[in-house]
Amino acid sequence: MKVELNIPKELENEAKKFIRTINLEKSLPEIISKGLEISFKEKLKREIAFKKLEKITSKSKLTDKDVLELGELVKERVAKRLGLI
Repeated sequence: MKVELNIPKELENEAKKFIRTINLEKSLPEIISKGLEISFKEKLKREIAFKKLEKITSKSKLTDKDVLELGELVKERVAKRLGLI
């Protein structure tokens, strides 16, 4: 397997120091597989959540406008709770 990285010049020296400290031939397959596993798990969690949401809302009488307004309210309240506004 061949992996090639393009790194901006200002990071090149730091990258060379870092890359020298790990064995990419041993580490890269594990890094890639863990990244793919995490990505797959996150997509699966989202898919399950959307399926549950579809089931919950399937008989809803809310209009698109109602849903958008509710979404804005939720977004604003979450932002306030997190101290973002």
